[in-house]
Amino acid sequence: MVFFLLLPGCLSACQRAHLAQESGYLAEAMDERELEPLTPRPKPRDLDVMSIAALHDYIAELEAEIERTRAAIDAKQSWRGTAESFFKN
Repeated sequence: MVFFLLLPGCLSACQRAHLAQESGYLAEAMDERELEPLTPRPKPRDLDVMSIAALHDYIAELEAEIERTRAAIDAKQSWRGTAESFFKN
């Protein structure tokens, strides 16, 4: 299936396609697969079946992942600052 992007707002895809055909203007065609995220999000774990100890372990895993993500953000901000100072001079 292909979508035509013409006018934002309240027009349906059929109305936009019809308008494009009538006017002779065709916007860039987009495959509906392009709308899907590049990496699918994992499904959340079922917390109901986990023991209290397993839930504590899961929290520890999530906190470790949060720290890893914050470190990646800090590193990227550092590199960005370095690049910006390089191009300002």
